[in-house]
Amino acid sequence: MNRKPGGTAAVLAGGKSLRFGRDKSFADCSGVPIIEYITLQLKDLFDDVLIISGRKDDYGYLGYPVVPDRIPGIGPLGGIHAALKEGADSPVFITACDMPFVSKSLVSHMRSLLAEHPYDAVAAKQKGFPEPLHAFYSPALSPGIEAFAARGGRKISEFLQSCDCCYIEEATVSEICSREKSLPFLNINTMDDFLLLKRILS
Repeated sequence: MNRKPGGTAAVLAGGKSLRFGRDKSFADCSGVPIIEYITLQLKDLFDDVLIISGRKDDYGYLGYPVVPDRIPGIGPLGGIHAALKEGADSPVFITACDMPFVSKSLVSHMRSLLAEHPYDAVAAKQKGFPEPLHAFYSPALSPGIEAFAARGGRKISEFLQSCDCCYIEEATVSEICSREKSLPFLNINTMDDFLLLKRILS
């Protein structure tokens, strides 16, 4: 019997979808809303899945806990904080409701890095920049996020500069994900992005 490695994953679903023109978390993805497409992948990889959003009535049908931000107004960093406060004692995998593909290979590699060293976070890099919403975060970061937010901080990448974050370089990511047809960092912000997603799925 195949067993899941366990742990918790969280999907951030607090965006306003302004560039997309409508709620992109419910845009069709292989016959189901994008957010459901994501959770179907996550439930095969993690014991627990959280939806980070203040819209419990919209996402409750998925059958997962819907958790609001505890620090409003700081964007995705607030969603990460909420997930860490709600999750277990082990690192929490964070993704977003507009990133339809979860790389099983990359998740497995990140887990192996965390097993070797208790990093605060593990994130991949693309074009020299971290991809903070396909990454693991330690619950121990919660106080640091609170202090960072109190100083007016909002950017995840800036916060990570003060952490013991393990970055996976782009060449390694490409090698790890070479056998997967999906694009783990594809982000659906515009209708053009959505049309690209449709082409990939077809």
